[in-house]
Amino acid sequence: ELTASRKSGSVKLIQAMADVENVTNVSIAGDINGSNLTGRDAATTEGIALTYSGLLLMALAPIFFGAARSVIYHSGLKRMGEEAGDRIDMKDAAMFPLYASGGLFGLYLFFKFVPKEYVNLMLSVLFLGLGVSGLARACSAILEPLLPAFITARIAKYHLQLTVTQPSEKKGTQPQSCTAN
Repeated sequence: ELTASRKSGSVKLIQAMADVENVTNVSIAGDINGSNLTGRDAATTEGIALTYSGLLLMALAPIFFGAARSVIYHSGLKRMGEEAGDRIDMKDAAMFPLYASGGLFGLYLFFKFVPKEYVNLMLSVLFLGLGVSGLARACSAILEPLLPAFITARIAKYHLQLTVTQPSEKKGTQPQSCTAN
């Protein structure tokens, strides 16, 4: 009885291997005819070159234009005699690869040990919250005039004020502030 089940298992394995070989032969034959199993034409060299050159351009263009605007901005500050306060010193530049490696390793551990269902649930909740808050913000300007005054009076309006004090040799300088609504 045990031997018969082993033989039937072996026959099933051989049949599965033959099926894989047949699918491989069909896909190779399909590529020779200029189409694949999806029914679409096979990718051409020109199409692949166009796609990759577009990706390369879209990756490099923001870096180039951002760097050019930064140079223009800092040269304008230099002409006016002001100094830019956002400089990175050597210690920060040396520590960046360590921080980046630690962050990437943390992401690796997170995705390695947290089950896929929990990651999907967490991302779904995150995007639900972002979508609801974005929709509420977009619709608030439309709905606020339509709502009664006693409801709009209870809606809290928050203002965030960030103040940065930079050390300088000049005494009596005012701190720079940034206000966001």
